[in-house]
Amino acid sequence: MARRGGRRGGRRGGQGNRGRRSRSSSRSSSRSSTRGSSRTARRNRRNARVAAKTGTNRTGKLSLKISARRIAKALANSRIAKGLGLSGLGNWAANKVPKGLKVNANLKTRVKAKIGEKNYRSTSANNPGGGVPQEVLEFYERYNPSGRTISEHKKIYAKNLADGRHTLEQVMRMNPAETMSYHALIDDSQDIKKKKLEDIYQAELGRGSDEAGAKYWLDTHAQGDNVDWDNITRMIGSSAEGKKFDARNKLKINQ
Repeated sequence: MARRGGRRGGRRGGQGNRGRRSRSSSRSSSRSSTRGSSRTARRNRRNARVAAKTGTNRTGKLSLKISARRIAKALANSRIAKGLGLSGLGNWAANKVPKGLKVNANLKTRVKAKIGEKNYRSTSANNPGGGVPQEVLEFYERYNPSGRTISEHKKIYAKNLADGRHTLEQVMRMNPAETMSYHALIDDSQDIKKKKLEDIYQAELGRGSDEAGAKYWLDTHAQGDNVDWDNITRMIGSSAEGKKFDARNKLKINQ
């Protein structure tokens, strides 16, 4: 009888454990569920839409621990507080906040989805150059799943490339520890050139580049690896628009 009761008790105990496990799993599934009209489901659907649109995944947590007194003092010395004449009162109140009091915030971070991951977009920043055919994506997924770029490998082999005697392809082939083929790297050189040209436009003309102008400079003066950026800067700066912008800046300085 005792043994039978023990068995029953064991069964009941097991059932209780299974019940607890099922309840905890149901709670975790409800937190990630996108079905229904609950606030959690609506938030999950919204996050999924944002992730699909931006080509990102939410991963990890960014933990912030900030002194409450520091926050109060920053608010007291803000432009708005000073403009309203509340800075003195705010600083007095900030000094009343205990030193050890901290504000804890856990923020989820977003990272760009890589090739093969959920929400990856062929037009995202991980794959410069716009839409890419499916067979090309499959090639990268197989031979370059981490989405490595040419610029990243140029930094890795900077010492080997410094003398200019070998190309990146040759250096990678000569390194016995390198398992990746040069042809599997994503060519992001055009994006880097666009960024460099954008910086020149801002410095010399005070504005961003227009589509026609950027196409002209990239197609006629920024081909290949050895681009004379100093010459491009000089030509853009010596244009009629560049001279006007320079004159306006000098006038502001003299005032």
